[in-house]
Amino acid sequence: EAGLGEREALAGGGDGLGHAHWSNGDPVQALGLFERSQAAYRSAGGPDHPSVASAGINISSIRMSRSEWDAALAAVRPALALMERAYGPDNPNVADCLVNLANILTARGELREALAASERAAQIYARVHGPLHGTAISLTLEIGVLQALLGRPEAALASLHRGLALRGQAAYKTPAGLAGIHILLADILTDERRHKLAELEYGTALGLGAEPPPEIRRAALRG
Repeated sequence: EAGLGEREALAGGGDGLGHAHWSNGDPVQALGLFERSQAAYRSAGGPDHPSVASAGINISSIRMSRSEWDAALAAVRPALALMERAYGPDNPNVADCLVNLANILTARGELREALAASERAAQIYARVHGPLHGTAISLTLEIGVLQALLGRPEAALASLHRGLALRGQAAYKTPAGLAGIHILLADILTDERRHKLAELEYGTALGLGAEPPPEIRRAALRG
């Protein structure tokens, strides 16, 4: 029978093969390999082995890519709990789990829970890496999107403006999707009847290559 070190090495090899299959566009094979690796880590080091959680994150990510939201949630929740036990509540590995959890909850329409997970992840990234860390900034913008979806316009505006200001200080001047953030800002401002500010945001979005706003929005601006 293989010893502890050998079993962990075999599990690690399965992880590597899983990532290779995933990169080559074969998520089914990758999923099977990650699931076998997780079982091998559990057998080698017990149920609280940190690599059991790492494999769970990989499994949840593949399930997410296949829009298998219930299965993804079932994989990420125990991974998060294990990461917290292994590393403490403020570890970047915990933040990685929280990002997956937030994405899954958003897809399931559980927006309040998604917002809480995103806020916690953003706090960890900012505390560990500083507020100009790329993921911390992206999460700040995502928090603004979630607040807008939850009908919290003032909070959304504050988060979105903060995220854009942080991007301006960092090395992310024209990231993909930035035009969409300005469109969202303009939509919120239009709904709040702050039309001149909305027009400025639409203009910025157009300058970044966005499609012209819908006729109803242009009419609102003219009003």
